[in-house]
Amino acid sequence: MLASHAEDLIRDTCDQAVVLEHGRAIAADGVDDMLALDNARVNAGPGGG
Repeated sequence: MLASHAEDLIRDTCDQAVVLEHGRAIAADGVDDMLALDNARVNAGPGGG
């Protein structure tokens, strides 16, 4: 298990990822899909995606 915000490290180390919100898993899938989801939620600002 790896917990990180370092996208390159995540891509190099993992093939699956989980997106957390307030400590709860809200999605799980391939790394690229989960990084895209997380980035979209961050860019959407408060309230997420």
